Amino acid sequence: MNDNRKDSKMLVATDFQRSSLRVVAGTDFASGFENDGSRPYDDIKDEKATEGIMSDITRSELDALLKANKAEVDAIASGIRREMSEWREQNNAQISQLTIAINSLSAKVDGKMDSVEGDVKSLSGKFEGIQGQITGINTAISGIQSGMSTKLAIFGVIIAVIVAIPSLMSSFKDPVPVNQQSQTQPPIIIQVPQLEAPSKNTH
Repeated sequence: MNDNRKDSKMLVATDFQRSSLRVVAGTDFASGFENDGSRPYDDIKDEKATEGIMSDITRSELDALLKANKAEVDAIASGIRREMSEWREQNNAQISQLTIAINSLSAKVDGKMDSVEGDVKSLSGKFEGIQGQITGINTAISGIQSGMSTKLAIFGVIIAVIVAIPSLMSSFKDPVPVNQQSQTQPPIIIQVPQLEAPSKNTH
């Protein structure tokens, strides 16, 4: 029974000795166990051959490696956090500048649109004014035409009067003489009926 316990202790020790610890790239480390279940435990006779696989690392050295690895990881994490913080600040600044530029551009576009709308309204008002002026000109032309027709009628009357005045004046200034009137007028013949005398043979 004591032999069995001794063999068991030797198996455990051998199993511990078969484990290996390797340092990777000076920072990380990896451990492995040769007895992962695929090999039988009756291979105890090769324990002296496998003792050279395990590195001679003490607990303090392992702690030192772990601390160094942790410090390096912390430094890397701190650098990443710092870079992320700087990137966030730069990103926020760029977003703020972009927002300001967009707002400024939007204000300029709104101002241009208001200006264009004002210009369109001004042109519309000018067109309406021109149409009003054209309407006034048409009305004036119609009035001129009616006035000209009235004036032409008055002018025609005046011309007729002017043409008639000389004949009227000549008729008033040159009366016809009496002799000429007697010569020109035919003689008036008055016929008087003759009375018959009464007959002498009366009974």
